[in-house]
Amino acid sequence: MKLVAVKVMYEPGGWTERHRHGNAFVTAVLLEGAVESGLNDQPPQTYKAGESWTENPGDIHSISRNASKTEPASFIASFVCPVDQEEYVM
Repeated sequence: MKLVAVKVMYEPGGWTERHRHGNAFVTAVLLEGAVESGLNDQPPQTYKAGESWTENPGDIHSISRNASKTEPASFIASFVCPVDQEEYVM
């Protein structure tokens, strides 16, 4: 297993398409702003700076977007995954 961390930044109104993270366990910690995140077609939750969420291998990230149309948002996503996993957003 290995640990990979990335900083994700959303411009105001920014979002990512529906995706998954392969065989990775994911922990996300909000640094600034607010992000709406929903997994496996469940209703999204809004997370603010200092809050976090987790994802299990195979979860579908159905919604991931900046909750604000005027302020940026950012978070650190940490992936614990197999050594041979090279893609983190699929």
